[in-house]
Amino acid sequence: MVARLEDKTMLKECLKAAQERVSGKCGCRAEDSCYGCLRNYRNQFAHANLQRGAAFDYLDKVLAQFE
Repeated sequence: MVARLEDKTMLKECLKAAQERVSGKCGCRAEDSCYGCLRNYRNQFAHANLQRGAAFDYLDKVLAQFE
């Protein structure tokens, strides 16, 4: 997978998929997160700090660099 990310097109598609995941379709507020967007068992120590909206905004800025 990492080798495939060297390809700019593949990297952009992965970032778009990540942004789609945190787009809000899960139903949680931008200031929060849920198991539909950012949370999982392995990052439970950080659940209180995960913000779906901040992740979306960051990915938006990164994706803008591709244009």
